[in-house]
Amino acid sequence: MNWFECGVSYQSLGGETGLKTEKKVFLVDAISFAEAENIVSEYNIPFNSGEFKVEKIRVAKIAEIIDNGTGDRWYKGKITFLSVVVDEKKGKEVEKKVSLFYLVKAEKLQDAVENLIEFHKTTQSDYTIVSVTETLIEEVLKYQAKPQDTSNQTQDTSN
Repeated sequence: MNWFECGVSYQSLGGETGLKTEKKVFLVDAISFAEAENIVSEYNIPFNSGEFKVEKIRVAKIAEIIDNGTGDRWYKGKITFLSVVVDEKKGKEVEKKVSLFYLVKAEKLQDAVENLIEFHKTTQSDYTIVSVTETLIEEVLKYQAKPQDTSNQTQDTSN
């Protein structure tokens, strides 16, 4: 799974001149930058009648999406795990910190922290929640397989 953060801008009704430029950020599950651009464009086309532009796309290092169905904001949580690895040069076990980022949907910051704790309730590794911050992400667009077109396939009806 590859996550891409896509920044888009578009014209909407409002403002003094009748149109105003709005900017939004989407997190997209895609294989490539091109696919991410296509997905975010297809998602936004029905909502826009004016100019629409994908302004930036970057790889987002997200380990897990935590969406419990409540809230309307996305928070990014950084969690550090203590991991034990074997240092082959020294020939002994060494403790190493590994940081992972999570995207958590919640109503408010406190709920996001509680959702992270609940998600890691069964984790046996020691971990520390380093930070939780609200993001500008408007929506998470998860991968959805497109239905296959079977109109060109012929069916054998002879038995």
